[in-house]
Amino acid sequence: DAEFNRRRVEAAEREAAEKKAAKEAAEKKKNCEESRAQVARAQSGVRISRYNEAGEIVYLNDAEIAQEIARAQQVADSWCK
Repeated sequence: DAEFNRRRVEAAEREAAEKKAAKEAAEKKKNCEESRAQVARAQSGVRISRYNEAGEIVYLNDAEIAQEIARAQQVADSWCK
């Protein structure tokens, strides 16, 4: 009886670990896809804008866009490995 209970507990723990791993894998895949889309948007040539402290739209210059692309690529690399 004790052996049966031990196996049942082990099976439940294993199942919980598998569910957690599957959830983490799905989240990682979703974040990878979103970050790759962000890289594609940054590289698309579309004007990128931000809001400044006054709430006004400010467009990024070429250097800032390059920084945004590099940052987005780093994020994508971290999620997609």
